[in-house]
Amino acid sequence: MSLTGRANVVVIGGGIFGTSAAFHLARGGQKDVILLDQGPIAGGTTPFAAGQTGYLNIKKDALSFSRYCIEFFENFENETGYPIDFKQNGSIRITVSDRNRPDLDAMAAIAAEFGDPVEFLTPDRLRKLVPGLQLSEAAGILHVSARRLHRAQGPGRRLRGRCARSRSRDIYHTPVIGLDLANGRVRSVQTANRSIECNWVVLAGRGLDAQYRA
Repeated sequence: MSLTGRANVVVIGGGIFGTSAAFHLARGGQKDVILLDQGPIAGGTTPFAAGQTGYLNIKKDALSFSRYCIEFFENFENETGYPIDFKQNGSIRITVSDRNRPDLDAMAAIAAEFGDPVEFLTPDRLRKLVPGLQLSEAAGILHVSARRLHRAQGPGRRLRGRCARSRSRDIYHTPVIGLDLANGRVRSVQTANRSIECNWVVLAGRGLDAQYRA
């Protein structure tokens, strides 16, 4: 696909963050979104991720974001039209030091506010759940049960149509070499092929983020 010289939003980076940003921008009604990457989609660190979706966090805003991510993965096929093998088995967080026990207590308290099922385990109970994990003692063992969220039905086709109407374009094997800034605002993205004028840029790749971080 050839590049045009103008876009509303340019997303740099075709990994999990960049593709998600482009999808949500298009789904939210943003017109003319271009996703750029110097290689193929998910050609950087994304395919090396362990695929875990633990969501406990001491910060409430981060926990809310993690909960949304899990809900999105549970409804991924309905949202995007593509099935994925997503399973929830719960998770366990362990601290062997009393110094770190307050962090587990804080996670448990915030999870309780959100209605998430959490409990502290004894080493014996832990061995029943995870026989291969031999732990004689611990300062804290926090167990998070697998969450099951309500699956929305029906909007997938409408959402995909909305994304199509937004003119979202994915363009790979196109290195970004710089950004043109004026008065603190981006004016264009410089690629190895040409310049793309734009109103907004999302930095979701490596290399440019440190140089242009706000």
